[in-house]
Amino acid sequence: MPTREGDLTTVEASELLDRRLSPDSIARAIRSGKMEGYQLAGRWLTSPEAVESYKRDHLNKKGWAARRLQDEDKAPHPSPLAQLHSPEERS
Repeated sequence: MPTREGDLTTVEASELLDRRLSPDSIARAIRSGKMEGYQLAGRWLTSPEAVESYKRDHLNKKGWAARRLQDEDKAPHPSPLAQLHSPEERS
């Protein structure tokens, strides 16, 4: 069976999900029937649509979207200890 144009390897699907799932986890989801896909010559393949469907149906329920937004909003915060020992307070 030839690959369909536009299908993704598990590594590409992982990148599409911002690496929230490893390629092995994606292969496991395909094998278990949770994500649409197929095996060809020992490689698991899926479509971008199947990845988006899996993300919508499975990952968002686990708070994936919320965690992604939190990650994007994170800014480095100074340690409370660093504030206690700041040079301004020593003078």
